[in-house]
Amino acid sequence: MEAGSPLTPLGAALAVLSAILILTLPRRVALLPILAGVVFLPIGQSLQVAGLDFYLFRLVLLAALIRITLRGEAAAVGWCRLDTLVLVWAIVCLVFGSLSHPGLSAFITLSGVLYNGLASYIVTRALVRDRGEFVTQLRFLALMIVPLTALMGLEKATGRNLFSVLGGVNEITLVRDGEVRAQGPFQHPILAGTFGATLLPLVLGLARMRSPRLRWRGIVGSVCALGITVAAASSGALLAAMTSVVALCVWPMRRSLRLVRVGLLLLLLVLQAGMSRPLWWIFDTIGSITGGTGWHRSYIIDAAIRHWREWILVGTPVTAHWGGYPPPPNDPNNIDITNQFIVEAVSGGALRLILFVTIIWTCFKSLGVAFRGRRRIHPQTEWLAWATGVALLAHCIAFFSIAYFDQLVFFWFWLLSVVAAGAMERGWLVRDRVPHRARRARTPSADAGRDPAPSTGAEPLEAP
Repeated sequence: MEAGSPLTPLGAALAVLSAILILTLPRRVALLPILAGVVFLPIGQSLQVAGLDFYLFRLVLLAALIRITLRGEAAAVGWCRLDTLVLVWAIVCLVFGSLSHPGLSAFITLSGVLYNGLASYIVTRALVRDRGEFVTQLRFLALMIVPLTALMGLEKATGRNLFSVLGGVNEITLVRDGEVRAQGPFQHPILAGTFGATLLPLVLGLARMRSPRLRWRGIVGSVCALGITVAAASSGALLAAMTSVVALCVWPMRRSLRLVRVGLLLLLLVLQAGMSRPLWWIFDTIGSITGGTGWHRSYIIDAAIRHWREWILVGTPVTAHWGGYPPPPNDPNNIDITNQFIVEAVSGGALRLILFVTIIWTCFKSLGVAFRGRRRIHPQTEWLAWATGVALLAHCIAFFSIAYFDQLVFFWFWLLSVVAAGAMERGWLVRDRVPHRARRARTPSADAGRDPAPSTGAEPLEAP
């Protein structure tokens, strides 16, 4: 991350207000001011002390860490497999990253990146305990993105970013090939578009809720999330959004996920058979149709594979000789690696990349429990689990277009911690009581010798 811009009075006031609310609100809603802060406060603002940048985003997370420490809220959360994977991934990042990128400056940067991720994960794990709280956060986000969409739409129409009054982002909007690319409070239009694309399936998860208010918020939030993606004019984000829509349409086949996976594998094999180049050059083909930097996305994958000996052990600090586009001015030793998977590899070697993929695989596997066999699961709970999995898939598609930084890091680790709390620890995403009529229809003999399934005790899936 580049050096932050000086803190503005308005930005400081909003950050202080967020911190006060985080420290004083009840636990079930304490995450809401954090969500509002990461949506509306540009992360580029920082409090500069002795040459160091203390970004507002990190200060807000610090307030949350202080809260959960003083109240003992983190100690009340049980440990699960995903927690172990995230912790081991962080240790590998720190150790191998220090070996591949020696020096105090690199260590400070790496520590800041790990702080952003781990603090986001720990805070969410401590504050999200049940299904209703997750739905409350989705309902809140569906409301928060309404003004965000309006401001980004105005930015796209005028070419001026109104979030510049808060500091941390440029006033004049980026234009590429004659297309205005709105970025709002994010550091780059791709990040803004990715935020909308990955939030789209989650707010669509509200559209099938029993409460009419939740359904309407889901519909309005979905339109706004799609509007954010379009305003950013990012082909990578649009691809993630389209993947989300297709994955949601696969909902009727949720009981045949193995067949879906086999079908996807066959589709990839057919595509490879019809291409004269390796499969990862498909981004170049898509980019020639939709516009954008599809060639670069394909090239850096190809270059990383060709230079695997350089990064496989602990990573590599130099990639400028890989070719492609010239290195950015702020990092002359490296090409612009717009791929999260390759960033994992060059920053920590094969082990860091494997751990990162294992985290994703574990999340999918946990959510997939909801769709195996004939489980007693409420239809709304089942749909929420599916929407969460689709959001995870959207992030995976976006990883081929951008390496995450700024506020988007929080939403990635927020999703991981939600899966950990819901699908692995307490089971509120994958198990629920069967509807009342279905329970009455069951005979006593059918339940003989069977242990009762875990239950959350709440049949309707609605936010408090």
